[in-house]
Amino acid sequence: MTPVASEECAAVADLAYAVLLIGGFLVLALTLRGLERL
Repeated sequence: MTPVASEECAAVADLAYAVLLIGGFLVLALTLRGLERL
C-alpha cells in the first residue's frame, strides 16, 4: 500500500468519525428537545 493511499484512507476515516460525532450530537439534541415537549 502506498503512503498516499494510506493518507487518503486516514482522511476518509477522520471524516467518517467527524460525521458520526456530529450525527450523535444532533440525535442527542433532538432527543432532549423532544423530551422537553413531553
